[in-house]
Amino acid sequence: MDGDAIRHALDNLEARYQGVVTSYDKPFSAQDHGSISANMMVIARVSDGRVDYAYREDQQRSALLMVKSK
Repeated sequence: MDGDAIRHALDNLEARYQGVVTSYDKPFSAQDHGSISANMMVIARVSDGRVDYAYREDQQRSALLMVKSK
C-alpha cells in the first residue's frame, strides 16, 4: 500500500459514497482531509441495532441527510 497513492485516490473520488453518517460527494480534497463537520455530530448509543439518542433534537434531525458544512 502506497500512502501517496491512497491519498491521491481519496482526494479524487468521482462517485458519490454512502457512508454511516451521510452520503458523501467528494468528502476529501488536497486542502481538506476532514470528511465530517460539526453539524453532523450526534451523541447516541447503538445497542442490538437500535440507536438511542442522548438528545431529542439529535433524534429529530436523524431523518435528515446532513451534509458537510463549508
